[in-house]
Order: sequence, then C-alpha cells, then structure tokens
Amino acid sequence: MILKMRKELQNLNVLVLGDSQMAGARDVPNQWCNLLGKECAWNMTNLGVSGMTVSLTDKNYNEDGSLHKESMYECLFLLREESEYYWGSEKDSYFSCGDISGKGEDVDVILLQGGNNDFGPDIAAPLGKWGEKRSDTFMGAWQMVVDRVMEEYPNAIIIFIPPFEYGENERTWYTRNVKTMYEEYQKDKDYADRIYYIDAGVPEVSGVHILDDAWREEHSYDSFHLKASGMRIMADQLLPYIWEIVRNLKK
Repeated sequence: MILKMRKELQNLNVLVLGDSQMAGARDVPNQWCNLLGKECAWNMTNLGVSGMTVSLTDKNYNEDGSLHKESMYECLFLLREESEYYWGSEKDSYFSCGDISGKGEDVDVILLQGGNNDFGPDIAAPLGKWGEKRSDTFMGAWQMVVDRVMEEYPNAIIIFIPPFEYGENERTWYTRNVKTMYEEYQKDKDYADRIYYIDAGVPEVSGVHILDDAWREEHSYDSFHLKASGMRIMADQLLPYIWEIVRNLKK
C-alpha cells in the first residue's frame, strides 16, 4: 500500500514552510518532508528555517538591529523584492525570496507549519485571535501568511501541520489553535476547498511520542528535534494522510 501511495503522489510540486522541525535541524536529508519528497519524486522546495517564527515582533531583532529569529510574515511581506536576501541560512535553505515568488501557478501543495518559536520565551508573541489579522501575534500573522500564499500560489492547496503537543500547557494551546483556525477556514467558501489539516501534533497521528521518555531518548535529540529514526516514523505515519487529501482532490 505504501508503494501505491508513493506512486500516486509522484511529481507533485510541493513547497514547505516552517521552522526547524520542517527544516530537519541536525539532519536535513532525513527530515520527514525531505524523505517523502525523495520517495514520491516530488519537485519540492523546503523552506523550513531553524528558529523561524510566523509572527513578527520587535523581539525578532537584537538590540543592535541584527537578526535574532527570522519571521515567516517578514519574508513573505517585507523582503520579497530584496533579491540578495536569503530565506534562511545556507545550512537550512538555498532559496531566496525571489526564487519562490517565481513558482506561482506551478505549486500543487504547501505544507505550512509554525508556532514553536512564536511561543518560545525569547519571542513570546501573543497568541492573538481569529479574525484579527496582525503581524505581531501568532494567529494574526498565520492568517496573513495564508492569504499571501493563497494569492501567490493560486492553484495550490495548503495543508496545516501543527507542531507537537506538550501536554496541557500554554505551548500546546498554540498548537491546538492551528486546528481552530482550520475549522474557521472551513466555514468560509473562499478558503474551505483549499485548506486542509493533519493533526500531526498528537502521537496517534504523527507516531511521535515526544512526552515518553524512552521514545524520546531513542528517536529525538531533545524535546523538539527528531533523529533520523523519529523522522522515518513521522514520514511513514503522515504519508497516508497526505495521500488521502490529494486522492480526494483528484476524484
């Protein structure tokens, strides 16, 4: 069945946006998107960037004006015309903002993930709320990013990929509000047919048992970044969900 799914997903044009969990920090070739991209023969651009936030606050920059953490909002809205600006470091990505803006109608699927660094204590962007589009909150910037990529990639579907859940705490609320936004988009005919969701934050879907000490010791470097074995598990777990979404689109 896995071979069948890989074959039916061949040659998709895929764009990945997110933080280090999508970039594959410490092991880029074995990041789960990159594994699927190779095995399904995707034409894929992975723009996951270590430390990237969705929102843009004054804490994204150091006191001397130097960059502290990159912002997805800033890359999509404020830096598009600066051809010398690289989206991410050479460690994570080799694609400039100008390169991805030229893909346009060719993109089929966008995997969108974020929230880990918006919540993180050195950024601590407010959660925000649905319907309030503003760059300095997580939910506000997410909504603006969605609008931008829908406009720029008019034939693409967007699959929301939430970060891992970490129990009943405030960080998990950032993760769960990705689903909240998905549910709100489904009420709007202008978005519903183009936005999808995979509940990758929970182990029943992703296969990632990040709160289990033994599993974490074997399959992750820390509480956020997976080893090759953990990313292999996640790739195999999420493949059927992506296949089901794309298969239904073709019916």
